[in-house]
Amino acid sequence: MKKADGTAISGAKVYLASDTTTKVSSDADGKFALEIVKTLKPYGIDVQRSFEVTGQGASLGFSVNAAVSKGLITLFSGNGRIVKNIPLQNLSAGTHNIPLVGISNGFYILQITLGDQTVRRRVITAGSEVFVSDYEARKGEMRSGGKLAKVTADVVDTLIATKEGFVTKKTAIDAYVKEGIEIVMEEEGAFDCVLPDLPATSALKENQKLPDPFTFFDGTKVTKKSQWPCRRKEILAMASKYLYGEMPPKPDEVTGTVSGGTITVNCKQGSKTANFSINASGSGDILSICFGGFGCASISGARSATVNQGNMLTTIKQLYGSADIGEMIAAAWAIERIIDVL
Repeated sequence: MKKADGTAISGAKVYLASDTTTKVSSDADGKFALEIVKTLKPYGIDVQRSFEVTGQGASLGFSVNAAVSKGLITLFSGNGRIVKNIPLQNLSAGTHNIPLVGISNGFYILQITLGDQTVRRRVITAGSEVFVSDYEARKGEMRSGGKLAKVTADVVDTLIATKEGFVTKKTAIDAYVKEGIEIVMEEEGAFDCVLPDLPATSALKENQKLPDPFTFFDGTKVTKKSQWPCRRKEILAMASKYLYGEMPPKPDEVTGTVSGGTITVNCKQGSKTANFSINASGSGDILSICFGGFGCASISGARSATVNQGNMLTTIKQLYGSADIGEMIAAAWAIERIIDVL
């Protein structure tokens, strides 16, 4: 669950249109896991762990939860050629074992069709071992046994995501076994925001009272929650103009190298060039980047590196000329460039 800018959304309720009673909430990272019990009709095909190599080839064990009059097992080679077609007739509910004679080592796609339901699996045979995985499993993840996801272009259900202050989002799904679904939610009123033409700093009037965060720049009061996203954008615009400065854009070209613990960033903007580097210490797969003078958080299994925001401000001025920004924005710009290189 995330916003259009990639920010995670926590506390969003997610459920299926066909089952409004089973709901889960997204966590602080925007992640959610919805586990449901669905009866796959009409057959519920299940490939068992009994898929193994025999002296005469491979043997496929599978089960169905309802009788079926006819079906078809098709084995495709890696280049899409049909290796075997095995017709199925009058299968009873329960377990069945089908010999696949003459299967050599290699990569195959196994397809089982019963009535209007088709399921697929990856199959890799290597010597005396056979690996079977979900057809839509993540790259490199092999799993044997377990239910087969239905493979179809049709929509089988709809995920619904709701959260106060956001527009309800509906996402069609084509199978009940799905991973890595990204749902982007838009804040209410996000497209209706018209930011004011903010005056120059010299034109501002002194106000000895604390500003009211719930009053727009033009004096309009915030009276409902759907107005807050626009007011928040307005506050950010004022902070950028009068306090931090606007984030400089990404340079025309960003290249760099990673050597040991040193990350070097090379930037080019028009005919101007500038470069900088940081040195990461420690070991691990996580890189913690800190601002100079603020210290670094101690994170287990992480390397740490420090960005000198004063130096970064100099680098930005080399690329863009004068830059009316503070050191914190300069450091944030540098971290974006480090991410570009990584």
